[in-house]
Amino acid sequence: MTTLSARSETPQNQSANKRTPQIMLWVLLAAIPAIAVHCWFFGYGLLLSLLFCTIIGLTSEALCLRLRHKPIRTGLTDNSTLVTALLFAVTVPPGTPWWLLMLGMIFAIALVKHAYGGLGHNVFNPAMAGYLFLLLAFPLAMSRWQLPDSAITAATNSSPLDWLSLNQSLGFVFPPLRDFMASITSVLRATLDLTTPSLSENSQELVTTVSSGNSSAELATVHSANNLISGSAGKVTEHKQIIDGLAMATPLAETKMGGTSALLKAYDQQLPPTTHSVGTGLELANLAWLAGGLLLLGLRIISWHIPLAIIGTVVILSVLFDGGGSADWFNSLYWHLFGSATMVGAFFIATDPVSAATSNTARLLYGLLIGCCIYGIRVWSSYPDSVAIAVLFANFCAPLLDYWCRPRKPAHNNIRFPK
Repeated sequence: MTTLSARSETPQNQSANKRTPQIMLWVLLAAIPAIAVHCWFFGYGLLLSLLFCTIIGLTSEALCLRLRHKPIRTGLTDNSTLVTALLFAVTVPPGTPWWLLMLGMIFAIALVKHAYGGLGHNVFNPAMAGYLFLLLAFPLAMSRWQLPDSAITAATNSSPLDWLSLNQSLGFVFPPLRDFMASITSVLRATLDLTTPSLSENSQELVTTVSSGNSSAELATVHSANNLISGSAGKVTEHKQIIDGLAMATPLAETKMGGTSALLKAYDQQLPPTTHSVGTGLELANLAWLAGGLLLLGLRIISWHIPLAIIGTVVILSVLFDGGGSADWFNSLYWHLFGSATMVGAFFIATDPVSAATSNTARLLYGLLIGCCIYGIRVWSSYPDSVAIAVLFANFCAPLLDYWCRPRKPAHNNIRFPK
């Protein structure tokens, strides 16, 4: 049966008897709660991206295997391409157009994975490399969330999971269908007598900025970087637009590490945490990623060294640099952990069994390096992303860490025995 390479199998998987398809399948299952939470609050954008990335990934995998004269069935059934599609889909912003998704997945599978020899030989994380390629080549398109109206403002009577929201999400992912979906949406709005404005042909594309101080996310336009438009009253207020994505720390960027917990706010208001108007989507999604990561730890599919090193480093740096005499140090620490991509990065992305470090000591240093890069890029850099860059930089350093931390054999030749 197909297994991971010898470099990644022994230290990372904790069980040499587990096959690669089983390991990858458990990773996919552990991500289901987080995907469900994301879809509940933000609509079908992530699900559509995941389905399309899966199709493109499997197609690219089959073509590459055929060109390399490798067995196609074995390569498609090891579930590694599904994990790559999952990590790539949760990293790109919801509503990313199909052609960007296609370019990113082809880059990840063909160039980052198979150009280095396929599964078990790739130096870098394919999903993160594909995402960073799109971020550098198309920074504007990769820096905005496109969500349905019902996921942006609580003033609508519809749900992010209703038919109207599905039509809008399809129009975002597949722009040629935008006019067709807009016409269907307008007909449905008129039929259901909804009070929200319809999405017209000349309407501006939407992005979201998640506000930690408000109970609901506000509406922002692409063409006006300093105006936030309220979806309920249409009132224009001056505010700095934060362009962001899922793998970027949206609440961190917007509140400068000074936000408050939406879950605590919902508790104070005696509201269910799953209510759309509360704005707890990102926090619950991170808790779901944490639960999935703990499941992988309990099954010994991943080891504790990398996640603990990453989270511990972020916590220590946050307390040291944000907690000195500041009253908001707890909010800063909380948002570093649950208002960003720290959890998915620590448990699902950085623990890639191929591109990560192997020995226990090297994995601790590997996680320490990622944690320092995550915090440094978030706080002191103007670059919008942190997890992807941190993981790829650590991938670059992983062979050197393994070399430094490799076990030393005793010098038996220097031992002299008496004659």
